[in-house]
Amino acid sequence: MNPTLDNSCPSKPNVLLFINHLGKGGAEKQLKLIIHELNDKYSLYVACVNYKYDQESTKDNLSSTCNIINLNISESLFTFSSIVKILKFIHFIRKEKIAILHSWLFKSNTISFFIKIFVPSIYLIVSQRGSNFWYTKKHLIFSKLLYTTCNHIVTNSSSIKNEILSYNNVSHKISVIPNAIEDNTQLNDVKFHPSMCLLKDNGRFIIGCVGRFVPEKRYDDIIEAFNIVLSKKKHIHLVIIGGRGNFLDLKNSIDNSPLAPFVSFTGEVNNVFPYLKAFDLFLLASSSEGMPNAVMEAMLCGKAVVSTNVGAIPDLITHRVNGLLVAPYQPEQLAEALLELIDDRIQRKEYEKNNLLKIQQFSTGKMITQINQLWKKSCI
Repeated sequence: MNPTLDNSCPSKPNVLLFINHLGKGGAEKQLKLIIHELNDKYSLYVACVNYKYDQESTKDNLSSTCNIINLNISESLFTFSSIVKILKFIHFIRKEKIAILHSWLFKSNTISFFIKIFVPSIYLIVSQRGSNFWYTKKHLIFSKLLYTTCNHIVTNSSSIKNEILSYNNVSHKISVIPNAIEDNTQLNDVKFHPSMCLLKDNGRFIIGCVGRFVPEKRYDDIIEAFNIVLSKKKHIHLVIIGGRGNFLDLKNSIDNSPLAPFVSFTGEVNNVFPYLKAFDLFLLASSSEGMPNAVMEAMLCGKAVVSTNVGAIPDLITHRVNGLLVAPYQPEQLAEALLELIDDRIQRKEYEKNNLLKIQQFSTGKMITQINQLWKKSCI
């Protein structure tokens, strides 16, 4: 006889957090914070569509606190092999009596939609973490079905909530729970990376970026803006932290250009703070964002920010209060903002101070309280 899901929540409910993969992205960082803080209150399981990137260290890091399931789906969700794996996953959910399924990204949300059909008693929470700029008509149609079927929707900003509401009448289902960042009490003890020390010793003003090398990060705009600034200020240096995507293409292009002495690529790093602390300005030029962890980390380090005015960034950065915001796809405006803050040290220092204050609003404790309240409500 097949086990069935127990509709009542036990004293320590079984909660399954479902995500596309366990890499180093922003959503994964938020998931790990939740696991660390709520593992004592819930029996937590983590499932991913497929392990990717730093999978073994991630698995080892989480396996001591929760159960990890890898669906190992690397192909389309609608192949025979994928369907068999999804059906086995549904059997696992029934067997383990999962009370709450909290899904995080589009691919895992898609699978969760079918899980809800086969296990209607499960409480399904789906998340939208960033803009749906890439959605086609079929994505929008499916999202409408998903948001109608699920029990609750979590997003990290009012701008993403409004985006959902523009094509779905589901305001009663949505909670806005902003991203959180850990208050790193040892941040004052972090030393500059040796490569940053060398730049500082040479009197360079460091503009820093952090992010994957994907089209929406608009690294072409960053390079164009930096070129404009470099034509007026010769003591500056651009440091780009990140990898994947077209990282090697851009790096090779810069390494073989006149910009080479003024631009450094670190690749992916395990600890961003020895670099961030050395930056004089933080730059983001994205055409689309959710609530970027990179900006929050820069704020935690007390850095002034120049960014595009997209996604949830205005929730973090208020124009001319703790940074400067410009329209996306406008490298000339980015350059003007950079030049303004390079020249105005007093203004830059004011933004740095205000960022140290603003980031306190995005504490781990606040986010965990909201998630815990949502999960507890799901069990009533």
